Amino acid sequence: QLTSRRSLHPRRFVTSAVADGGDDGAVAPVTRRSALAAAGRSALAGAALGVTGASAARAEESQTYSDLATGTSFSVPGTWSQSVQILGDRKLVLYVDPENTETNAFVLFTPVAADYRGLGSFGTIDLVARTVIPEGPGIESNLLDSKQVKGNYFFDYTIKASADQPIRHLLTIFAVVPGQMLVTYSAQTTEANYAKEKALLMKAIDSFSIKA
Repeated sequence: QLTSRRSLHPRRFVTSAVADGGDDGAVAPVTRRSALAAAGRSALAGAALGVTGASAARAEESQTYSDLATGTSFSVPGTWSQSVQILGDRKLVLYVDPENTETNAFVLFTPVAADYRGLGSFGTIDLVARTVIPEGPGIESNLLDSKQVKGNYFFDYTIKASADQPIRHLLTIFAVVPGQMLVTYSAQTTEANYAKEKALLMKAIDSFSIKA
């Protein structure tokens, strides 16, 4: 069986997932292909965050992340910790359950050209799925569902990033702020924990909204 040749150290992998720049961190102009590729790499970046820990009772309170520039907002449990990475003109925001970091949510903001007016600029939902959901040597991925929800693309899929990684289950929203930004939002846990965490992850996904 092939194994991934890319290190899955969380910080290093998240950095490489968001930008393909050189040593100076420069980011090349964003094209449709590079934007979709970045979205796909963000899924693997999120998968790399998983570190086994004990599960804990969830606080009823939630916290809401809002990005004023894009009108994006979503809510996650109030106990989850936030981190932000800025790389070139892209931003990755991560929320992680400190008691079980296998369960987390993350959003990637990627600027797009002014003529990218909607999801159709990136192709059909099937075309976007083939690009966003990671594939490659040592990576096993399985698309379970894809549909359009509230004007956005929604994907339900699993990823096994390498032979020594568990299967992870992700729910991803793919949205566009016309002429401004591609927004990719995911909530995930391991497949082994998915049945237990499904309601929590779906609540995080259902909370997502973006300006028209």
